[in-house]
Amino acid sequence: MSLANLFKILGQQADFHVVTTDRDLGDSRPFSFLSSHEPPTVNGASVYYLGSHERSLERITQAIHDVAPNTIYLNSFFDTRFSARVLLARRLGHLPAARLLLAPRGEFSAGALNLKAGRKRAYISTLKAGGFLQGVEWHASTALEAAEIEGALGPSPGRLIHIAPDLGTMPDTSAFAEWRPRDAGKPLRVCFLSRISPMKNLAGAVRALARMKMPAIFTLYGPKEDAAYWAECQSAIRALPSHITFKDGGVLTRDQIYGTLAQHDVFFLPTLGENYGHVIPEALSVGLPVIISDRTPWRGLAAKGVGYDGPLDEGSFAAELDRLAAADATAMARMRASCREYARTILTDPAAIEANRKLFLS
Repeated sequence: MSLANLFKILGQQADFHVVTTDRDLGDSRPFSFLSSHEPPTVNGASVYYLGSHERSLERITQAIHDVAPNTIYLNSFFDTRFSARVLLARRLGHLPAARLLLAPRGEFSAGALNLKAGRKRAYISTLKAGGFLQGVEWHASTALEAAEIEGALGPSPGRLIHIAPDLGTMPDTSAFAEWRPRDAGKPLRVCFLSRISPMKNLAGAVRALARMKMPAIFTLYGPKEDAAYWAECQSAIRALPSHITFKDGGVLTRDQIYGTLAQHDVFFLPTLGENYGHVIPEALSVGLPVIISDRTPWRGLAAKGVGYDGPLDEGSFAAELDRLAAADATAMARMRASCREYARTILTDPAAIEANRKLFLS
């Protein structure tokens, strides 16, 4: 979503080309729209979808030569399908002269690095020792992420880290109309929208819900990309008390996200770490209060009247959920209006747009 918004906002000032996979993570079949004869684009950017047999070093290198870019932008550090191959091609001298900009997307947060820590530390050490990161510039979404990049890679006097917030957009106002006030005494409608992986902490969310005193309906949306972790989550779901109802909403398309979020009373994401977390402002933008961990850039939410951010304490999360469950329709309507206004302020900030313009066009 970060890139789609970038193309939409800066597409008149830069010529964007994207090289990516021809299917979503975990899917066995390519996107159905690829059968069309129309050249695929996203918000005006040309997109090259590569099948599983096309992601070789040679094919990716050729795609870069075909575009002859001024800047090569990598959207992950630990990605082995594209980022690792581009870094290797660059190290071997196979790429045209171009600036290389890398966005780790929260991969250097403490929560992320602690997952498979040994393997990740070894990978970082190998790339540093082999000279693969020499001359690479870095894109951090926040000052916090810039510090995380420095901490993960170690000091380097010549390292360039650019700070530019991720870009978002306000949804069409029709999405707001999807909400209906909850009748007094009815369960709190809680949703979780994210990929199902340890980093997003679904198991912790379920355990927090189990500690609620008030009734709730908990709806899960997202792809189950980690089978072992999903099994752990299912065990926690089976242990939920009778006053907590679980629903599996499956995977949403991009067009379904705003309207679906708006139908709930609160968005709950006790994540282990986010460099931005697009779904958080997306929820706020349709008037949905958020309850999240303090490991994202979205802080001080209670003071703004739009939710809660706090430490990874399941009892505290449960207490906040119970507080919302006890709120009447008037209080919830007031809170939802505050959420929309706060999101509008953030998502239309001209300073964030200018920082991204400088990042790519200066």
